[in-house]
Amino acid sequence: MHQSDQLRVSGTSLAARAHPAGALALEKCVEDLDELWRRWLEYHDISAAMQLARTHRKLLVERVKSYTVPRRLSEDFIGEGHIGLIRAICRFDPDGTEDFPAFAIRHVDAALHDYAEFLLGERGRRPSMASESAGRKLAIS
Repeated sequence: MHQSDQLRVSGTSLAARAHPAGALALEKCVEDLDELWRRWLEYHDISAAMQLARTHRKLLVERVKSYTVPRRLSEDFIGEGHIGLIRAICRFDPDGTEDFPAFAIRHVDAALHDYAEFLLGERGRRPSMASESAGRKLAIS
């Protein structure tokens, strides 16, 4: 991985804006993420891919929270979001123009939407997603 890829792969354009006191810790975190990406891309190290998924779990949970679903389905949605996150890790091209968090959000959203369609299809309905300022609302009962 080249130095120019480092900032794009780990999505850390924050490094330039970091406070000097926290810059060292942020730089260490960036190095750790870059090492995980290197292990995954060069050696297909499954443990590196799983660590990358754990690192980006907050992004996943925030996307799931944007859907209003019954409490009993929230863990299922998180599981489906993990599938989207793993797909994003497997398909990500660090030489491309898109940073990983933006790329992952698209895959997580697609997995969540597919799962919502599946759930509603079982009930003989189509998913209705209303765009609201607070998030997306799924009519699942």
